Amino acid sequence: MAARRMKTYSAESGYVFEYALAAEPSPGTYDFEVSWDRKLLHLVKVVFAPEELTQAPLDVLNSVERYAVAKLAMRMAFDRCDNPEALLRGPVRPERKDVDEILRTLDLL
Repeated sequence: MAARRMKTYSAESGYVFEYALAAEPSPGTYDFEVSWDRKLLHLVKVVFAPEELTQAPLDVLNSVERYAVAKLAMRMAFDRCDNPEALLRGPVRPERKDVDEILRTLDLL
């Protein structure tokens, strides 16, 4: 198995996160290994609602672009979390307005 490169993100919440894609994504779901203490890795899922995937422009994005949207959605969750363990309560489910903001950031909308 190839070694994954952990990326670091300093969130607006004040926490510093390390993360890497954990597995090949399934349609609409991305699994990330995340650490906020550099000791333990936790699985954090980013899940897009089925209707999000069928609405333009998400349905025309290639796999790299979809990964970028998932990664930035996860970073938005990092920015908004008061307690990193809250990320373990359930998947990150980006709202349509967040997806649109990410697509504009990536110049895809």
